[in-house]
Amino acid sequence: MTQAKKEDLERLLDAEPASEATPTSETAPNSETAPTSEPSINNILRKRRVALQNLEVQANKMKKQSDAKFSPVAVGKTVLVLIPAVDRSRTDSRNVTAVLLEEKDGFCKIGTTEGVICYLYTRSQFTPCSSDLVPFESVPSTEKSLRQIVSSASVSGGQGMQKEM
Repeated sequence: MTQAKKEDLERLLDAEPASEATPTSETAPNSETAPTSEPSINNILRKRRVALQNLEVQANKMKKQSDAKFSPVAVGKTVLVLIPAVDRSRTDSRNVTAVLLEEKDGFCKIGTTEGVICYLYTRSQFTPCSSDLVPFESVPSTEKSLRQIVSSASVSGGQGMQKEM
């Protein structure tokens, strides 16, 4: 949750309710004898505040578990990126060898010898290699999608159909 959204939500939760809605003749025909079964607005706001705190605790717990499971990878290190089945043909490799170009706010920019992948990856979406197979300097600056990179490195031309003219 972004800081601005969090501040807006806290401002709404901390705001005092104006007054509880009183039943009108349209909602309750006999307003004198109809009891209000709705919980009070203060009770709702208190429960929302507790729910927000519990969500933050759960998010922090999940972040710690993810950080423990996936150790950070240094910039310039060779990594393997899994290729989804829809982006490759049957004869293509299941992953592509790439190098980590930069990391910012938990998102990584990855490049191959064919070009820079135009998507950002999280640490859980790639696996570091034990040896450096792709030099940092061999990555061209052109951005391509993963499917284009796989197609250009493919023996059979990649996934999809090419129309001949």
